[in-house]
Amino acid sequence: MYYQAKYINEVAAAGKKEFAIPYYINVWVSYPPPELSQRQVPMPGIQYPSGGPVQKFVAIWKQLAPATDIIGPDIYSDNPGFYKELINTYHRPDNPLWIPETGRGDSFAKLLCYALGNGAIGFSLFGVGESGWNITGDSPWEAHANNFALLAPMSREIALWEFDGTLKASIEEPGQAQQQLDFANWQADIAFGFPRSDGRKAPGTHDAHGAALVVQLGPDEFLITGVDAIITIHLSGKQRWIRSEIVSAEEGHYEYGAWKSLRILNGDDMDRGHCFYQKPRVVRVRLERF
Repeated sequence: MYYQAKYINEVAAAGKKEFAIPYYINVWVSYPPPELSQRQVPMPGIQYPSGGPVQKFVAIWKQLAPATDIIGPDIYSDNPGFYKELINTYHRPDNPLWIPETGRGDSFAKLLCYALGNGAIGFSLFGVGESGWNITGDSPWEAHANNFALLAPMSREIALWEFDGTLKASIEEPGQAQQQLDFANWQADIAFGFPRSDGRKAPGTHDAHGAALVVQLGPDEFLITGVDAIITIHLSGKQRWIRSEIVSAEEGHYEYGAWKSLRILNGDDMDRGHCFYQKPRVVRVRLERF
């Protein structure tokens, strides 16, 4: 590993003399032991590639290869726990979070939200340009396309919100259909799955694909969006509509950095929370305390 890292560092340093651009390392990570017996032996070259900056060697590579700017993990497991573990490992003060490869299947789509909620500067699907036949049949992938269509108009804003630390995310996991995000004086309650009968808990989705993004734009103002999610914002430590009220809620989008309102939502649109189902949309909410 020492000589491999030093060699890569020399190549990157030489390259920067010609092209002053960021250089990143694309990592085949170490996965949990699969059924193949040889992969259960925790040795370089057997369980994982020999000498590479896998999870337990990230810190060493950062020291040995300072000419490289980013060490980015390839992530081909859609297990949320493992995905989060990898994100926490590679997102370091000396290493921006950049996912150079991940699965293009629909089950990976919600993990984009989790990555953004943890400050990711990039999230790239493997084989995103392929069409027609794929490993699971002829059906095209849809969930990633919906995500990109939703987020692309505000990609610059997302980068600023990540830098400011005002963007947070919630993703559904099996058996966790209800979650919450805390924002100082406010709390966002997230409920996944439809239909949801009045007064009943959220049922969750059949394959736990729900996701939500919440951005605090100001002391009492938020931008919210999600997939098969209901989002309700209320004062921390209080039930909804106790000592707070929605002043306005606008569905819209960003256009060249400016918010464009498409329609104003009424009370019936919001009294059980803001519902994000099927059609991707974004809502800007302003609240008031009293």
